[in-house]
Amino acid sequence: MTKTKLSVVVITKNEENRLRECLQSVAGWADEIVVVDDCSTDRTLEIAKEFTPSTHKRTMDIEGKHRNYAYSLARNEWVLSLDADERMTPELRDEISALLNAGPSCNGYTIPRKNFMGDTWVRYGGMYPSAQLRFFKKDKFKYDEFAEVHPQAYMPDPRGARGAPPLPSSRSPARAFRSPRPPRTSPAPSAPPGAAMRRRRRRTSTGSRRCARR
Repeated sequence: MTKTKLSVVVITKNEENRLRECLQSVAGWADEIVVVDDCSTDRTLEIAKEFTPSTHKRTMDIEGKHRNYAYSLARNEWVLSLDADERMTPELRDEISALLNAGPSCNGYTIPRKNFMGDTWVRYGGMYPSAQLRFFKKDKFKYDEFAEVHPQAYMPDPRGARGAPPLPSSRSPARAFRSPRPPRTSPAPSAPPGAAMRRRRRRTSTGSRRCARR
């Protein structure tokens, strides 16, 4: 297989159970694989080194800064950013290869994703197609470096979208989608006895008057 001139960049943190399949899906296809690891305590780096010599350690502080650093290590003009729980499909590989061979007309492209909860594809609630700007020119794309998580991406137009079958992503256990129950809190010490009940009564009576005026 002729390798495609792009760099696949993967950010990791204790991903020994998922990283191998991710890297297998791009090994032999991508010209370069870059793995930047956030001080994993499992076999993540050991697995990464089976696929690429370009493995790096860095403690994540600000997500945008961490990702920008990882992209700066890429030696190719085009970068494909993957998470460790994502897999490249053959169709998407072929589409990206054809696009690069023809000469891209945009600075970057969004790629749809299929999110899973266990083995169930989550198709609704904004979870599909959940397209992300993941394939871009290295010198045209940057994340902001202020938000600790979920940074804003910046890239000048034009931008495009890929239509191949999407990246299978986030095969997470159901518990990962449940919000933790908030801790129980005690009433403020300064609140006099019965104050909460009086406030509820006032809200109820006010609501009744508003309904009556309609």
